[in-house]
Amino acid sequence: MRKKKQKGVNPEEDRSIFLEAMKDVRRLETTNKVVHSVRRKRRQPIPEDSGEFDVALPMPEMEESVGLEDSLFFHRGGLQQTLLRKLKRGQIAAEEVIDLHGMRKSDAGRMLQAFILHCQQQGLRCVRVIHGKGYRSEQGTGVLKGAVKFWLQEHKAVLAFASTPSTQGGTGAVNILLKKIIES
Repeated sequence: MRKKKQKGVNPEEDRSIFLEAMKDVRRLETTNKVVHSVRRKRRQPIPEDSGEFDVALPMPEMEESVGLEDSLFFHRGGLQQTLLRKLKRGQIAAEEVIDLHGMRKSDAGRMLQAFILHCQQQGLRCVRVIHGKGYRSEQGTGVLKGAVKFWLQEHKAVLAFASTPSTQGGTGAVNILLKKIIES
């Protein structure tokens, strides 16, 4: 690719003009080096199922039928529409992820409870729960998916949740916004 020559521009003249403008400029000598570092809170590992979090989530009495490809969305009042739009589009990065699919409902409930508590204690605001779509379920609906939807709607720490975009798990996962723990 050849450069086009601009009319009326002389490279030698440009250089001399530049050198003339820079003749009084000298390099700064400084020993004050600025080092920027971001201090991130060190995350604690997610607790194993040790019985410490045996506050089981309530089991749904009448399970709502949730289809394999149904998108989930829920929010409490008072949230900004732009925040909810970003949540739906997957534009808020999930800070922690838990994979529940393939678990029994009772085990998944305990793990979800422990996960939410852990994430709140760590000060995390957006997390992801992978619940699966329910392809292997006998009913042809997402049993765990429906239970997760119920549990998240009932959980007081959950401000909103939405199914993830297809690049982040699609209808087999949800991104969740959590309340901040107010320290006194």
